[in-house]
Formats: sequence, structure tokens, C-alpha cells
Amino acid sequence: MHALRRAHDALGPGGILLDLMPYAPWVPVECSAGEVGKIDAREFARGARETEASLGRTVREGLFALECELRFDVLEHFDSSERLLEIVGDWGRTRIPQRVRSGVERASPPFQAREPVVLRRLRAL
Repeated sequence: MHALRRAHDALGPGGILLDLMPYAPWVPVECSAGEVGKIDAREFARGARETEASLGRTVREGLFALECELRFDVLEHFDSSERLLEIVGDWGRTRIPQRVRSGVERASPPFQAREPVVLRRLRAL
């Protein structure tokens, strides 16, 4: 909440705040043959819900007005299982279950992770 108040002060009246947040507790990993498994993003999703609650409070308090909200999937493409496991393994507050790791290692590339996100545009009041 403190960071949102600081953002409000820095933007001034009429300033635009864009918030892009992944929100799904499970992120599907796919290859050409279909879904390989799902990355466990439950811990990250809990943090996203806390951030959403803070944003909601700033709107109720009259600091920001929500102007627009879009939901869509961000697709991350990987040319090898090694690269997918390296990059996704570095995502914060997520976990690659062993059965997904094994499935990725057995599957043929290319791969993609399909991450549902929400984009919000808020105007500082």
C-alpha cells in the first residue's frame, strides 16, 4: 500500500498507473503434442491477490480511478526443455512439479508457457 501511495504522489493528478499482474495459480506448459503440465504459481497468485486488494483500497480511498481492465494470456516461447526449465525455474514464488519437469524433458520442443494476466489502467485523482 505504501508503494501505491508513493506512486500516487509521484504521478500527480491525472497521471496514469499501469498494473500488469499474473494471477492464475497454475500456468500451463504446452508443446506441439499438447499440454505437458502446469507450473505451480499458487504462492505468486496469493501475492497478486494482496496487490489487487491494495489497489482496490486506493480506488475506494479516492487516490486512483480504475479506467480499464483487460485479461489476456502472455505466451512465453522456449526452443528447448533446458531453456524452459532454466527460465521458469528463476520465476519468483513458483515451483515446477517433478512430473512437469519430467514431462518437459521427455517432450519435443518448442514449448510455451501460457500465463494469464490482468492489465489495469488507473488514473491518479
